[in-house]
Amino acid sequence: MRDINWRYRLFKSPALQRATFLIATVAVISPANATIVLGGDIHTETDPLGHFLYYVGFTGTGTLTVNDNSSNTLQAAAGKDVFFKLGRHTGSQGTGLITGVGSALNVVGNNGSGSSSDPKGTNAMIGHDGIGVLTIQNGGQLSVTDSAPGTGSAAYSTESILVGGYRTGDGTLNVDGGKAKVESVSAFLGVGNRGGVGVVNVSNNGEVLVHETAAAGTTGAFASAHIGDKGEYLSPSTGYRGGQGTMTISSGNLKVKSDNNSANLDVGRTDTGTTGTLNVNGSSSTVDIEAADQAILQLGRNAGTTGNASITDGGSVTVSGGNRGRAFIGAAFANFGRPDGGTGNLTVSGTGSMLTVSQGDTSDTSKVVIGAPDSWGGGTSEGTVIVKDGGKIQADEVFVGIGGFLGGNGTIMGTIVSDGGFVAPGLSPGILTVDGNFSQTALSHLVMEVMGSNSGDYDVLNVLGDLDLTQGIIDLVIDPTFLQALLVDISLMPGLPDMFMAGGSRALDPNIIGSLSEGYSYVEIEWNAQGEAIAITAIPVPEPMTLSLMTLGLAGIGYRRYKKAA
Repeated sequence: MRDINWRYRLFKSPALQRATFLIATVAVISPANATIVLGGDIHTETDPLGHFLYYVGFTGTGTLTVNDNSSNTLQAAAGKDVFFKLGRHTGSQGTGLITGVGSALNVVGNNGSGSSSDPKGTNAMIGHDGIGVLTIQNGGQLSVTDSAPGTGSAAYSTESILVGGYRTGDGTLNVDGGKAKVESVSAFLGVGNRGGVGVVNVSNNGEVLVHETAAAGTTGAFASAHIGDKGEYLSPSTGYRGGQGTMTISSGNLKVKSDNNSANLDVGRTDTGTTGTLNVNGSSSTVDIEAADQAILQLGRNAGTTGNASITDGGSVTVSGGNRGRAFIGAAFANFGRPDGGTGNLTVSGTGSMLTVSQGDTSDTSKVVIGAPDSWGGGTSEGTVIVKDGGKIQADEVFVGIGGFLGGNGTIMGTIVSDGGFVAPGLSPGILTVDGNFSQTALSHLVMEVMGSNSGDYDVLNVLGDLDLTQGIIDLVIDPTFLQALLVDISLMPGLPDMFMAGGSRALDPNIIGSLSEGYSYVEIEWNAQGEAIAITAIPVPEPMTLSLMTLGLAGIGYRRYKKAA
């Protein structure tokens, strides 16, 4: 390896005569046979603190290509950071390509420990205020690290990759058979940040790694990825815009890993109007959130934010914490400092598709929290989870709170506690399987659709453990055509043991069952001790009325959400 004066190499090209490089602040280290091609608007400068800023597309259009097994390093002077940016100002465009095995761009800070008032951190930003596009393919690599990371109990040093990083920034990162990694005492990936629009596409077994390496207990140390984060006032004409972030993994892996502290993946967080979307599609597509302490997945973290995630066609998301594993889907919990949450939507669909939440500490349980559990103080938020067509969720406990909805014909591998929320088995209709126990509290609704008397014509809650339906409300939504048949022959009504199955104990109070049907203002079914329907009363409305106009308590609300979610 040898130092190369990049200024000499650049000024060999007449097209780059106006580029300025401050070699005293940064060294570019490459092998003798390095191939790196620069074009158009390339600009460098130092900020007032002496940190080095390197722009591809400053006010115009710039390009950078790294290929032919060329490993190139931008490294700051002692105590300084490097900021590498594609598309700096509004109207600019920076395009980068890193291609081929052994081809790499290494952005290396040299900042040491910072402080709470002067945090340190090197970053690569794709789309600052302009348009930035970086493609890493065929074994190429982008690496953001620190050669002298902070030490001690409070390092305050965070290295980051930011895609669509600021205001009018529009960034795209394509990891197509390559690798993008950020690794330091604190590591951060931001996609669609501070009003920016960010898109990350991972394909062809590509990898994105966010890796924190600090000692246990280091203050502020974390591994974190935010997809859709924070808003920004753009201009009088444009006004305010929340960050918009999307990550799609069609073949590859996102790993957020903390060696000794905490790791989190947040989709939609911080400011009103912020939206994040995560798509994990295909059996070779995975997301891993791993931490020695706590590992957390959050969809719709704060009030006014929206987080959407889909795990489809065999994709998987794994949340694994040494002390704590959590997945929060539009969650709030007033008793624990979060009275307001955002909107979270999760779909797990297809054979092999799975969300797994686990933890090593057996004194507590791993949890999926949908909405705002009443026993946790409730709150204002909205979470919707659909598990269908072979999809699975695995956790010790799944809480469905106020504003929460869980539905589908998939499998929950764990205990469900409906604590103020709605649970709706099936997909008009179908079977929801619970490989654990099921219970609900007083504010909860269990919505069951009944379209006929044969198996497959009505929803089934299939609980392999213990079933406790002695509180809350069971809403039987009966198809109006089938209701006409029941008025003639009530024995056609499926029995309660057929709709509510339990492998362990079963406690069911028929007094909590309410029935409704379109076109009827009142429906009541009488049950015997064996759970068989023995009588029915139904009063039609004087004119057509849809379920959305019925005033049957909260049952209509649950039915609308159920039909919409399905």
